[in-house]
Amino acid sequence: MVGLARKSRMAQVVSLTFAVIFLLIVVYGAATAWHASRIPPIYIITPTYARPNQKVDLTTRLSHALQLARGIHWIVVEDSDHKTTLVANLLSRTSLPYTHLHIPTPDHMKRQPHEEFGAKPRGVLQRNEGLRWLREELLSRNNRDGFLYFADDDNGYDLELFDEIRTIKNAGVWPVAFAGKEIEEKPILPFTVRGSGC
Repeated sequence: MVGLARKSRMAQVVSLTFAVIFLLIVVYGAATAWHASRIPPIYIITPTYARPNQKVDLTTRLSHALQLARGIHWIVVEDSDHKTTLVANLLSRTSLPYTHLHIPTPDHMKRQPHEEFGAKPRGVLQRNEGLRWLREELLSRNNRDGFLYFADDDNGYDLELFDEIRTIKNAGVWPVAFAGKEIEEKPILPFTVRGSGC
């Protein structure tokens, strides 16, 4: 009889322990979701174009990193005359709020085979299209809170970057390491900016 009462009490303690753990997980999850909904969003504009490694770049390098960050709205702009199924399917499988846009680059603005790599800028029209959409979206909601970051799909991103972005008051700049033939790519500015290497 004593052994049965002891087993029953132990079962109650175990059940109560699991109930408390479950409750803590639910409360922590709700608190985290509430906190994430209260932080200003980071709008990530990513220009992309069709190529053999596009899916790998967008999925492995970028979407997985963005899904681990908090408060991201991903704006993907294709260099195409239409939205492709590949990118549409990829975006629909992420847990991110996203906007899928497209605008083709005219042939005269594209690098020709005889031209040196980097002779003409890439992704300019796509970044501008992302900015156009963002400007209209924020004005329509009369809300200008948030941050903007241009994230190319062929780069890797450390999650600390997104926390650092949230500390910016006016403008921030981060260099891109190993950009083409250069050790790093960064703007030349007449003032000091915060960020490594600038």
